[in-house]
Amino acid sequence: MPHGPATRARHGRSAAAGLVVIALLAGALGFPPAVTDAEAAKKKKKTTAAKKPAAPVTPVAQTIRSYTGPDATRLVLDLSAPATYRLQPNPDDATFDLVIERPVASPSLAVPHIDDGAVKSITMIDALEGLRLRVHLPAWAAPRVFGLEGETGVAPRIVVDVSRPGQAERDQAERARVASLTASGHRVIVVDPGHGGEAVGAVGPKRTQEKTIALAIARELEKELEKNPGVTVVLTRNGDYDLPLRDRYRVAERYQADAFVSIHMNSARGRNGSGSEVYFLSLASASDEASKSLADLENAADKISAGPAERVDDDLVGILFDLKQTEVLQQSSLLAEAVLTRIEDGRNLPSRGVKQAPFAVLKSPIVPAVLVECAFINNPTEERLLRDPEFQREMAKMIARGVVDYLGKAPPVVRGRTSSMR
Repeated sequence: MPHGPATRARHGRSAAAGLVVIALLAGALGFPPAVTDAEAAKKKKKTTAAKKPAAPVTPVAQTIRSYTGPDATRLVLDLSAPATYRLQPNPDDATFDLVIERPVASPSLAVPHIDDGAVKSITMIDALEGLRLRVHLPAWAAPRVFGLEGETGVAPRIVVDVSRPGQAERDQAERARVASLTASGHRVIVVDPGHGGEAVGAVGPKRTQEKTIALAIARELEKELEKNPGVTVVLTRNGDYDLPLRDRYRVAERYQADAFVSIHMNSARGRNGSGSEVYFLSLASASDEASKSLADLENAADKISAGPAERVDDDLVGILFDLKQTEVLQQSSLLAEAVLTRIEDGRNLPSRGVKQAPFAVLKSPIVPAVLVECAFINNPTEERLLRDPEFQREMAKMIARGVVDYLGKAPPVVRGRTSSMR
Protein backbone atom coordinates (compact mmCIF):
# COMPACT_ATOMS: atom_id res chain seq x y z
CA MET A 1 0.00 0.00 0.00
CA PRO A 2 1.56 3.31 -1.02
CA HIS A 3 2.31 5.86 1.67
CA GLY A 4 1.05 9.39 1.16
CA PRO A 5 2.39 12.56 2.75
CA ALA A 6 0.07 12.27 5.73
CA THR A 7 1.21 8.70 6.39
CA ARG A 8 4.88 9.71 6.11
CA ALA A 9 4.28 12.56 8.53
CA ARG A 10 2.64 10.25 11.02
CA HIS A 11 5.56 7.83 10.69
CA GLY A 12 8.02 10.73 11.19
CA ARG A 13 6.24 11.85 14.34
CA SER A 14 6.20 8.27 15.60
CA ALA A 15 9.90 7.88 14.90
CA ALA A 16 10.67 11.15 16.69
CA ALA A 17 8.54 10.09 19.63
CA GLY A 18 10.35 6.78 19.69
CA LEU A 19 13.69 8.51 19.77
CA VAL A 20 12.56 10.64 22.71
CA VAL A 21 11.42 7.53 24.58
CA ILE A 22 14.75 5.81 23.85
CA ALA A 23 16.66 8.88 25.01
CA LEU A 24 14.68 9.04 28.25
CA LEU A 25 15.22 5.33 28.89
CA ALA A 26 18.95 5.69 28.16
CA GLY A 27 19.20 8.56 30.62
CA ALA A 28 17.30 6.64 33.28
CA LEU A 29 19.61 3.64 32.85
CA GLY A 30 22.72 5.82 33.01
CA PHE A 31 23.76 5.63 29.34
CA PRO A 32 25.27 8.74 27.79
CA PRO A 33 22.95 10.66 25.50
CA ALA A 34 23.23 10.08 21.79
CA VAL A 35 25.20 12.70 19.84
CA THR A 36 24.28 13.61 16.27
CA ASP A 37 26.91 13.80 13.55
CA ALA A 38 26.51 17.58 13.41
CA GLU A 39 26.98 17.89 17.16
CA ALA A 40 30.02 15.62 17.05
CA ALA A 41 31.62 17.67 14.27
CA LYS A 42 30.93 20.87 16.14
CA LYS A 43 32.46 19.47 19.34
CA LYS A 44 35.52 18.22 17.45
CA LYS A 45 36.01 21.62 15.86
CA LYS A 46 35.76 23.32 19.23
CA THR A 47 38.27 20.89 20.82
CA THR A 48 40.70 21.35 17.96
CA ALA A 49 40.46 25.11 18.29
CA ALA A 50 41.11 24.90 22.04
CA LYS A 51 44.30 22.96 21.44
CA LYS A 52 45.81 25.64 19.22
CA PRO A 53 48.73 27.36 20.96
CA ALA A 54 48.07 30.91 22.06
CA ALA A 55 49.75 33.64 20.07
CA PRO A 56 52.83 35.06 21.83
CA VAL A 57 52.14 38.19 23.84
CA THR A 58 54.27 41.21 23.00
CA PRO A 59 55.48 42.77 26.27
CA VAL A 60 54.94 46.50 26.57
CA ALA A 61 57.51 48.55 28.50
CA GLN A 62 55.23 50.65 30.70
CA THR A 63 57.25 52.57 33.27
CA ILE A 64 60.83 53.20 34.36
CA ARG A 65 61.19 54.28 37.99
CA SER A 66 64.22 55.35 40.00
CA TYR A 67 64.86 55.43 43.77
CA THR A 68 67.93 57.12 45.21
CA GLY A 69 69.32 55.60 48.41
CA PRO A 70 72.45 56.37 50.44
CA ASP A 71 74.37 53.36 49.10
CA ALA A 72 72.77 52.69 45.72
CA THR A 73 70.25 53.85 43.14
CA ARG A 74 67.55 51.40 42.13
CA LEU A 75 66.01 51.41 38.65
CA VAL A 76 62.83 49.46 38.01
CA LEU A 77 61.37 48.60 34.60
CA ASP A 78 57.74 47.45 34.58
CA LEU A 79 56.52 45.34 31.66
CA SER A 80 53.00 44.26 30.78
CA ALA A 81 54.13 40.62 30.38
CA PRO A 82 57.28 38.59 31.06
CA ALA A 83 60.18 39.24 28.72
CA THR A 84 63.68 37.83 28.34
CA TYR A 85 66.40 40.19 29.53
CA ARG A 86 70.16 40.28 29.93
CA LEU A 87 72.88 42.62 31.11
CA GLN A 88 75.62 43.86 28.78
CA PRO A 89 78.41 45.65 30.70
CA ASN A 90 80.61 48.25 29.01
CA PRO A 91 83.28 49.08 31.64
CA ASP A 92 85.52 51.02 29.24
CA ASP A 93 82.98 53.83 28.80
CA ALA A 94 81.33 53.41 32.25
CA THR A 95 77.98 52.27 30.86
CA PHE A 96 75.91 49.14 30.81
CA ASP A 97 72.97 48.08 28.68
CA LEU A 98 69.89 46.31 29.93
CA VAL A 99 68.67 44.42 26.87
CA ILE A 100 65.02 43.33 26.83
CA GLU A 101 63.93 41.11 23.96
CA ARG A 102 60.75 41.74 21.93
CA PRO A 103 59.12 44.56 23.92
CA VAL A 104 57.58 47.68 22.50
CA ALA A 105 57.62 50.96 24.37
CA SER A 106 54.35 52.34 25.64
CA PRO A 107 53.51 55.78 24.21
CA SER A 108 53.58 57.07 27.78
CA LEU A 109 56.98 55.55 28.62
CA ALA A 110 59.28 58.27 29.91
CA VAL A 111 62.93 57.92 30.90
CA PRO A 112 63.56 59.59 34.26
CA HIS A 113 66.03 62.48 34.35
CA ILE A 114 68.56 61.43 36.93
CA ASP A 115 72.03 62.56 38.00
CA ASP A 116 72.37 61.53 41.64
CA GLY A 117 75.99 60.50 41.95
CA ALA A 118 75.35 56.83 41.22
CA VAL A 119 73.66 57.21 37.82
CA LYS A 120 74.40 60.09 35.43
CA SER A 121 71.67 59.44 32.87
CA ILE A 122 69.61 56.80 31.08
CA THR A 123 69.14 56.48 27.33
CA MET A 124 66.42 54.38 25.72
CA ILE A 125 67.42 52.76 22.43
CA ASP A 126 65.13 50.84 20.06
CA ALA A 127 67.25 47.97 18.77
CA LEU A 128 66.70 45.05 16.41
CA GLU A 129 66.54 42.58 19.27
CA GLY A 130 64.09 44.69 21.26
CA LEU A 131 64.73 47.51 23.70
CA ARG A 132 67.98 48.72 25.28
CA LEU A 133 68.27 50.89 28.33
CA ARG A 134 71.76 52.36 28.40
CA VAL A 135 72.76 53.52 31.87
CA HIS A 136 75.61 56.05 32.08
CA LEU A 137 77.66 56.00 35.30
CA PRO A 138 80.08 58.58 36.78
CA ALA A 139 82.57 55.72 37.20
CA TRP A 140 82.33 52.05 36.41
CA ALA A 141 80.65 49.90 39.04
CA ALA A 142 79.23 46.48 38.30
CA PRO A 143 75.43 46.69 38.65
CA ARG A 144 73.17 44.05 40.15
CA VAL A 145 70.27 43.08 37.91
CA PHE A 146 67.43 40.78 38.80
CA GLY A 147 63.85 39.99 37.96
CA LEU A 148 62.78 36.57 39.12
CA GLU A 149 65.81 34.54 38.09
CA GLY A 150 68.96 36.56 38.55
CA GLU A 151 70.96 38.40 35.91
CA THR A 152 69.51 36.45 33.00
CA GLY A 153 65.96 35.26 32.93
CA VAL A 154 62.35 36.05 32.16
CA ALA A 155 60.33 38.47 34.25
CA PRO A 156 57.64 41.15 33.98
CA ARG A 157 59.54 43.45 36.34
CA ILE A 158 63.28 44.04 36.10
CA VAL A 159 65.35 45.70 38.81
CA VAL A 160 68.81 47.25 38.50
CA ASP A 161 70.82 48.28 41.56
CA VAL A 162 73.76 50.62 40.94
CA SER A 163 76.21 51.11 43.80
CA ARG A 164 77.08 54.67 44.83
CA PRO A 165 80.79 55.55 44.88
CA GLY A 166 82.31 56.20 48.28
CA GLN A 167 81.05 53.17 50.20
CA ALA A 168 84.34 52.86 52.10
CA GLU A 169 84.06 56.47 53.27
CA ARG A 170 80.43 55.97 54.36
CA ASP A 171 81.37 52.84 56.29
CA GLN A 172 84.18 54.74 58.02
CA ALA A 173 81.78 57.58 58.93
CA GLU A 174 79.33 55.09 60.44
CA ARG A 175 82.07 53.41 62.46
CA ALA A 176 83.06 56.82 63.79
CA ARG A 177 79.48 57.55 64.80
CA VAL A 178 79.17 54.19 66.52
CA ALA A 179 82.40 54.88 68.44
CA SER A 180 81.15 58.35 69.41
CA LEU A 181 77.87 56.98 70.75
CA THR A 182 79.71 54.23 72.60
CA ALA A 183 81.87 56.83 74.32
CA SER A 184 78.91 59.10 75.08
CA GLY A 185 76.93 56.50 77.00
CA HIS A 186 73.71 57.57 75.24
CA ARG A 187 70.75 55.25 74.99
CA VAL A 188 70.41 54.41 71.30
CA ILE A 189 67.04 53.72 69.68
CA VAL A 190 66.90 52.52 66.07
CA VAL A 191 63.63 53.54 64.41
CA ASP A 192 62.70 51.66 61.26
CA PRO A 193 60.16 53.22 58.85
CA GLY A 194 58.65 50.19 57.13
CA HIS A 195 58.85 49.65 53.36
CA GLY A 196 60.13 52.40 51.03
CA GLY A 197 60.98 52.83 47.38
CA GLU A 198 59.07 50.42 45.17
CA ALA A 199 57.91 48.49 48.25
CA VAL A 200 55.00 50.80 48.99
CA GLY A 201 53.33 48.54 51.56
CA ALA A 202 49.58 48.71 52.14
CA VAL A 203 47.55 51.31 50.23
CA GLY A 204 44.44 53.14 51.43
CA PRO A 205 41.24 54.01 49.52
CA LYS A 206 42.64 57.48 48.79
CA ARG A 207 45.86 55.86 47.49
CA THR A 208 47.74 56.73 50.69
CA GLN A 209 50.88 54.59 50.79
CA GLU A 210 52.13 52.89 53.93
CA LYS A 211 55.77 53.76 53.16
CA THR A 212 55.00 57.50 53.19
CA ILE A 213 53.11 57.50 56.49
CA ALA A 214 55.67 55.21 58.14
CA LEU A 215 58.50 57.62 57.30
CA ALA A 216 56.48 60.64 58.48
CA ILE A 217 55.71 59.02 61.87
CA ALA A 218 59.30 57.76 62.22
CA ARG A 219 60.68 61.28 61.73
CA GLU A 220 58.27 62.63 64.35
CA LEU A 221 59.28 59.77 66.67
CA GLU A 222 62.94 60.71 66.22
CA LYS A 223 62.15 64.30 67.29
CA GLU A 224 60.13 63.18 70.32
CA LEU A 225 62.70 60.69 71.56
CA GLU A 226 65.62 63.10 71.20
CA LYS A 227 63.84 65.61 73.44
CA ASN A 228 64.96 63.29 76.22
CA PRO A 229 68.54 63.99 77.39
CA GLY A 230 70.93 61.17 76.64
CA VAL A 231 68.75 59.53 73.96
CA THR A 232 69.97 59.29 70.33
CA VAL A 233 67.90 57.97 67.43
CA VAL A 234 69.20 56.27 64.30
CA LEU A 235 66.79 55.86 61.37
CA THR A 236 67.20 52.82 59.14
CA ARG A 237 66.06 54.95 56.19
CA ASN A 238 65.55 58.67 55.81
CA GLY A 239 64.20 58.79 52.27
CA ASP A 240 62.12 56.95 49.71
CA TYR A 241 64.20 53.81 49.24
CA ASP A 242 63.87 50.24 50.43
CA LEU A 243 66.12 48.03 52.53
CA PRO A 244 66.18 44.26 52.93
CA LEU A 245 64.59 43.23 56.23
CA ARG A 246 67.75 41.84 57.76
CA ASP A 247 69.69 44.98 56.85
CA ARG A 248 67.21 46.95 58.96
CA TYR A 249 67.76 45.08 62.21
CA ARG A 250 71.49 44.84 61.53
CA VAL A 251 71.63 48.64 61.80
CA ALA A 252 70.46 48.15 65.39
CA GLU A 253 73.10 45.47 65.93
CA ARG A 254 75.92 47.65 64.60
CA TYR A 255 74.95 50.44 66.99
CA GLN A 256 74.33 47.92 69.80
CA ALA A 257 71.02 49.70 70.26
CA ASP A 258 68.90 49.67 73.40
CA ALA A 259 65.79 49.04 71.29
CA PHE A 260 64.54 48.66 67.73
CA VAL A 261 61.09 50.03 66.77
CA SER A 262 59.65 49.29 63.33
CA ILE A 263 56.75 51.51 62.19
CA HIS A 264 53.98 50.08 59.99
CA MET A 265 50.33 50.53 59.02
CA ASN A 266 47.88 47.67 59.13
CA SER A 267 45.44 46.48 56.48
CA ALA A 268 42.58 43.99 56.42
CA ARG A 269 40.57 42.20 53.75
CA GLY A 270 37.56 44.36 54.52
CA ARG A 271 37.54 48.00 55.51
CA ASN A 272 36.34 47.44 59.05
CA GLY A 273 39.72 46.70 60.65
CA SER A 274 40.45 49.25 63.36
CA GLY A 275 42.99 50.03 66.06
CA SER A 276 46.64 49.75 67.00
CA GLU A 277 48.67 46.69 67.98
CA VAL A 278 52.27 46.01 68.91
CA TYR A 279 54.21 42.86 67.99
CA PHE A 280 57.33 41.19 69.26
CA LEU A 281 59.01 38.13 67.80
CA SER A 282 57.59 34.64 67.95
CA LEU A 283 60.03 31.81 67.29
CA ALA A 284 57.17 29.41 66.66
CA SER A 285 53.63 30.19 65.56
CA ALA A 286 51.91 33.56 65.62
CA SER A 287 49.39 34.64 68.26
CA ASP A 288 46.54 34.04 65.82
CA GLU A 289 45.87 33.41 62.13
CA ALA A 290 45.54 37.11 61.33
CA SER A 291 48.95 37.79 62.90
CA LYS A 292 50.48 34.95 60.89
CA SER A 293 49.01 36.30 57.66
CA LEU A 294 50.30 39.78 58.45
CA ALA A 295 53.80 38.48 59.17
CA ASP A 296 53.78 36.40 55.97
CA LEU A 297 52.77 39.47 53.97
CA GLU A 298 55.47 41.69 55.50
CA ASN A 299 58.14 39.01 55.12
CA ALA A 300 57.20 38.50 51.47
CA ALA A 301 58.07 42.15 50.81
CA ASP A 302 61.73 41.16 51.14
CA LYS A 303 61.51 39.57 47.69
CA ILE A 304 61.25 43.12 46.39
CA SER A 305 63.99 44.50 48.64
CA ALA A 306 66.63 41.83 48.51
CA GLY A 307 65.92 40.05 45.25
CA PRO A 308 67.03 36.47 44.59
CA ALA A 309 70.27 35.45 46.25
CA GLU A 310 71.99 32.51 47.80
CA ARG A 311 70.70 32.61 51.32
CA VAL A 312 71.95 30.88 54.40
CA ASP A 313 69.34 31.43 57.07
CA ASP A 314 71.88 32.20 59.76
CA ASP A 315 69.02 33.62 61.81
CA LEU A 316 67.90 30.04 62.32
CA VAL A 317 71.29 28.37 62.38
CA GLY A 318 72.61 28.54 65.89
CA ILE A 319 72.17 32.08 67.14
CA LEU A 320 68.42 32.33 66.68
CA PHE A 321 67.80 29.17 68.68
CA ASP A 322 70.00 30.61 71.42
CA LEU A 323 67.48 33.43 71.61
CA LYS A 324 65.29 31.11 73.66
CA GLN A 325 67.94 31.15 76.38
CA THR A 326 68.42 34.93 76.45
CA GLU A 327 66.50 37.80 77.92
CA VAL A 328 65.98 39.50 74.57
CA LEU A 329 62.50 38.09 74.01
CA GLN A 330 61.52 39.04 77.55
CA GLN A 331 62.86 42.55 77.01
CA SER A 332 60.99 42.78 73.71
CA SER A 333 57.80 41.78 75.49
CA LEU A 334 58.32 44.51 78.11
CA LEU A 335 59.00 47.07 75.37
CA ALA A 336 55.83 46.07 73.50
CA GLU A 337 53.72 46.34 76.66
CA ALA A 338 55.17 49.77 77.50
CA VAL A 339 54.46 51.14 74.01
CA LEU A 340 50.93 49.74 73.81
CA THR A 341 50.07 51.06 77.28
CA ARG A 342 50.92 54.59 76.15
CA ILE A 343 48.96 54.15 72.91
CA GLU A 344 45.97 53.02 74.97
CA ASP A 345 46.33 56.10 77.18
CA GLY A 346 45.95 58.27 74.08
CA ARG A 347 42.51 56.74 73.42
CA ASN A 348 42.69 57.79 69.77
CA LEU A 349 42.12 54.28 68.48
CA PRO A 350 41.02 50.92 69.91
CA SER A 351 43.77 48.73 71.34
CA ARG A 352 44.24 45.36 69.64
CA GLY A 353 46.77 44.21 72.23
CA VAL A 354 50.31 42.91 72.26
CA LYS A 355 50.85 39.98 69.90
CA GLN A 356 53.60 37.71 68.66
CA ALA A 357 54.43 36.75 65.09
CA PRO A 358 57.54 35.62 63.16
CA PHE A 359 58.30 38.99 61.52
CA ALA A 360 61.70 38.74 59.83
CA VAL A 361 62.51 42.36 60.71
CA LEU A 362 62.35 41.47 64.43
CA LYS A 363 64.84 38.59 64.27
CA SER A 364 67.83 40.24 65.87
CA PRO A 365 69.19 37.94 68.58
CA ILE A 366 70.78 40.84 70.52
CA VAL A 367 68.44 43.86 70.35
CA PRO A 368 64.93 44.03 71.89
CA ALA A 369 62.62 44.74 68.97
CA VAL A 370 58.96 45.58 68.38
CA LEU A 371 56.79 46.33 65.38
CA VAL A 372 54.00 48.90 65.81
CA GLU A 373 50.94 48.66 63.55
CA CYS A 374 49.72 52.22 64.07
CA ALA A 375 46.30 52.01 62.40
CA PHE A 376 44.44 50.43 59.47
CA ILE A 377 45.32 52.35 56.34
CA ASN A 378 42.54 50.68 54.32
CA ASN A 379 39.90 51.83 56.82
CA PRO A 380 38.69 55.18 55.35
CA THR A 381 38.33 56.79 58.79
CA GLU A 382 41.78 55.72 59.97
CA GLU A 383 43.34 56.59 56.61
CA ARG A 384 42.15 60.17 57.13
CA LEU A 385 43.79 60.18 60.55
CA LEU A 386 47.04 58.77 59.20
CA ARG A 387 47.21 61.50 56.57
CA ASP A 388 46.85 64.18 59.28
CA PRO A 389 50.25 65.56 60.46
CA GLU A 390 48.78 66.26 63.90
CA PHE A 391 47.74 62.61 64.29
CA GLN A 392 51.20 61.52 63.11
CA ARG A 393 52.77 63.69 65.84
CA GLU A 394 50.39 62.34 68.49
CA MET A 395 51.10 58.74 67.52
CA ALA A 396 54.84 59.47 67.65
CA LYS A 397 54.48 61.04 71.10
CA MET A 398 52.66 58.00 72.47
CA ILE A 399 55.23 55.57 71.05
CA ALA A 400 58.07 57.74 72.38
CA ARG A 401 56.59 57.80 75.89
CA GLY A 402 56.35 54.02 75.83
CA VAL A 403 59.97 53.67 74.74
CA VAL A 404 61.13 56.10 77.46
CA ASP A 405 59.11 54.16 80.06
CA TYR A 406 60.90 51.01 78.93
CA LEU A 407 64.34 52.68 79.08
CA GLY A 408 63.61 53.73 82.65
CA LYS A 409 63.40 50.07 83.68
CA ALA A 410 65.81 48.35 81.30
CA PRO A 411 69.52 48.35 82.14
CA PRO A 412 71.74 50.27 79.71
CA VAL A 413 73.57 48.28 77.07
CA VAL A 414 77.26 47.74 77.83
CA ARG A 415 78.80 48.66 74.49
CA GLY A 416 82.20 48.14 73.01
CA ARG A 417 81.78 44.34 72.92
CA THR A 418 80.82 42.08 70.06
CA SER A 419 77.50 41.37 71.73
CA SER A 420 75.03 43.47 73.68
CA MET A 421 73.40 40.52 75.39
CA ARG A 422 72.13 41.43 78.81
